Amino acid sequence: MTANGSAPFTAPALQMSGIDTRVLAPGERLVGRGFRCWLGGYRTGDFGIWQRCWEHFDRELGGNVCPAVMDLANWVNAVRYCTLREIELLPESCPSFGRDECLAVTLVAASEHRSCPALQVCAYTLLGAENIEPALAAAHDFSRTLKRHGVSFEADLTAPDAPPILH
Repeated sequence: MTANGSAPFTAPALQMSGIDTRVLAPGERLVGRGFRCWLGGYRTGDFGIWQRCWEHFDRELGGNVCPAVMDLANWVNAVRYCTLREIELLPESCPSFGRDECLAVTLVAASEHRSCPALQVCAYTLLGAENIEPALAAAHDFSRTLKRHGVSFEADLTAPDAPPILH
């Protein structure tokens, strides 16, 4: 529960069409879980969520994860700064990602490939705002850092036969 007594995750998020994380590539799962946990940590004020996120990144990436977690935090902060809508998250332990979490993953993947149409569509949809540049820049930095850790998003998100991330 948050300080005002409300649930930290919005009820509509539980009803959203989502995707089971087991069908996603490891990098997609890492980004989605990182986004969920870091934003959830801000919402709940629970430092333990950030600690579990850090530990997850450490398990998945090994070595010096500080740059990756710092870029994750910067990206989530940019999203928080730019958004004009409530970003919907599923609970931390949920094995699926909701619509907004999938958009966040797609935004970082599109940033790696500089897929401009996919980048802009994801950003506008996720943020509900016109001021998307800070979130785009932070997503690009995060994707570059992940790539240095061997995390890559192989799909060409602009290809006509690219699988949809949402179903």
